[in-house]
Amino acid sequence: ECIDIFSFLNYTVYVKPIPFQIEDIRGNFRRWVKRAGCCGEKEWLKLYSYTLLQHPVVVHMDLDCLVLKPLDDLFDAMILPPAPGSGYERVSVMWRRELVNPIDAFFTRDYGMIGAPGRKKPHQVGVQGGFLVVRPNQTDFNEYISIILEGNYSERKGWGDGLGYGGYYGAGTIQGLAAYFYGHLHPERAVELNRCIYNNMVDSPYPKKYNGTNIDKPCLTMQEDCEDCRETNLDHIVTIHLTNCLKPWNCAANGNMPRLCKQQHHEWYRIRSSVEESWLHENAVPTKRHEDAYLLSILDLSLGYCRRKPKTGGLVYRPINFQGMNETSGIMI
Repeated sequence: ECIDIFSFLNYTVYVKPIPFQIEDIRGNFRRWVKRAGCCGEKEWLKLYSYTLLQHPVVVHMDLDCLVLKPLDDLFDAMILPPAPGSGYERVSVMWRRELVNPIDAFFTRDYGMIGAPGRKKPHQVGVQGGFLVVRPNQTDFNEYISIILEGNYSERKGWGDGLGYGGYYGAGTIQGLAAYFYGHLHPERAVELNRCIYNNMVDSPYPKKYNGTNIDKPCLTMQEDCEDCRETNLDHIVTIHLTNCLKPWNCAANGNMPRLCKQQHHEWYRIRSSVEESWLHENAVPTKRHEDAYLLSILDLSLGYCRRKPKTGGLVYRPINFQGMNETSGIMI
């Protein structure tokens, strides 16, 4: 039901099967493939990003992601030779290092999944699967599939022979396997981005048991200077990922939300408004951002896309009306 809508919006839609047959998995992973992560074996559809060989760079994003600024610095750093001026020095990264090889992938990691500082080394922490920037490569795709079919995986130890790429949520999906792929098999080919600037999820950098305390708290990244993504200025963020902040189309903003969550929700509604206005008017002016959005009520923050039900008082979302289509669709984009 979504294909017609995305086609109408000039997207090229690919309908793909799971990139392997579960019955062909030889090892222990066959037991876990359907239970891993949120979506089981469907998580592996993301691997098709590596097969889009007609493009120099491919950006995979989950549907609850939003681009706030251009990604040109990432593209330049991947496409241009590794040298001063290539764009790499302008990219906010977690661990700055001198480049030896061309960059074949950018990603962020989900430190919140490891539970406690020191439990995993940074290269063992799962890649956040909602935002991947990769150089398409059929050989890489084939290697991923080969590892999956070999099936050398356990829920506690993860991928490989007890190398530490597991033991956290999502380890049995592309999140754990990409960490193994770029952390153990090909460590010089990828760069970890600053998760506060790219794929910002408004996540705490501290273990959950320290929430609400003011004592000295250890950082999950093991850094001395612990950057808190909940405090990042919205103007500095390139992409957001609406996970911890819940979904704007569920009208989920409330008084207990962090300031940045409310700002991100408002940004989503603002961009939706600008898109709809552009459909109606050729020279439409983008909807302005309310700088104090975090102080607004949900009705004002949502720009009217969330409204109260007359009888129950609950919130209901107003779906997008795609101009030019025969019917109104409730797809959330």
